[in-house]
Amino acid sequence: MTPRSICAVCCVLCCLLLLAACNEIPIEQSPIELPENVQSEQGSEQTPAPEQSTQKQTAEETDSAPQTEAPKQTEAATTAPPATGKPAPASGIVTPGEKGYTYPEMEEDLALLQETYGEHFTYESIGKSVDGREIYACVVGNPEAPRKIMITGGIHGREYLGSLVVMKQIEHYLSGYDTGSFGGMRYAQMFEDFAFIVLPMINPDGVMLALCGIESVQTPEVRQTLEKIFADNTREGLTSAEHINDYFAYNWKSNANGVDLNRNFALSNWADVKTGILSPCFRNYKGPRAASEPETQAVSAYVQSLGEIEGMLAFHTAGQVVYWDCGVKGAVRQETFDLAQAVCEHTGYKFIYDEHLDASLNDWMTLDLGIPTVTVELASVIYPMPTSEFDAAWEQARELWVIAAQFFGE
Repeated sequence: MTPRSICAVCCVLCCLLLLAACNEIPIEQSPIELPENVQSEQGSEQTPAPEQSTQKQTAEETDSAPQTEAPKQTEAATTAPPATGKPAPASGIVTPGEKGYTYPEMEEDLALLQETYGEHFTYESIGKSVDGREIYACVVGNPEAPRKIMITGGIHGREYLGSLVVMKQIEHYLSGYDTGSFGGMRYAQMFEDFAFIVLPMINPDGVMLALCGIESVQTPEVRQTLEKIFADNTREGLTSAEHINDYFAYNWKSNANGVDLNRNFALSNWADVKTGILSPCFRNYKGPRAASEPETQAVSAYVQSLGEIEGMLAFHTAGQVVYWDCGVKGAVRQETFDLAQAVCEHTGYKFIYDEHLDASLNDWMTLDLGIPTVTVELASVIYPMPTSEFDAAWEQARELWVIAAQFFGE
């Protein structure tokens, strides 16, 4: 059970003991559903980089993805309790919930992080989702720092683990802001040079559908849309799930309109992008037009408002791999290649030579804006993703902000 649920149960027990002593109340724990193997995030064929050739891979088609051994940490980070603000709970603020990591849990954690570490942390809504949820952007460090690095998670519904890891990264660096260090870099120095811009859950509706099912829908119009998509996908043979909530838990990556947000960004040649899906679906439908979705529009406008960005790490699941190549040319290609190599060296993840073009956030930022970006695929290839996957993913990803700052600081 989580710290939140334990506190709630304790309060109930105390009240009942006052009314009727010696009563004992059994507490049930919701079992985690057995996972099943699924594909890694990217599904296009591999193509060789100029300096190396590899065999083709079609991970999404074969429902498999490469895995690697857990990385060997060469140095433990040093941290200290916060010097100012409200003391953080002993167990930390950001922890997995009973279902995974839901949108309300993220909202609660954002408010607690602001209350505890407000000197170095701010957040704001940059828009709303289809079903009316806020899309949050956070700034960790000095907003006036000369350079910016972007961190994103939760653009795909079932990939809640990316949001959880990103939120835990925020807490980790804030808690060690003044005295923490890794790899010879002090966090305080890192934040003098870089502001980290974090979008922890770009697709809150999708996350809620994957974790909480159709009951999480807030408006009748959206529920009707989703029920139709399920019926259509069933008729078309795209899913064999008998219940709509099983369909969401194992499959759902899209937003509440059935549009895969990571296929919807307004790439200059968006019309040429082929995903194989031509109507609303649990994954890969790129939408009726470029940037058709409110989530895509909000993120695009916000990124453009930031000015110059050094680079971005996008956290997804699953497969323990790093994707980097969207066909970019010139100096940005080499910088993206080198950034991906640095991430792989730290995490132990597999470096994928995979030229893919799918109108993702990464594609748009790299190809149209000239910003190096990489996709970091956390965890093993199983869905629904159990919270037991968090510990290993966290160990591998915890210090990637430092790795990025060291890379761009050279």
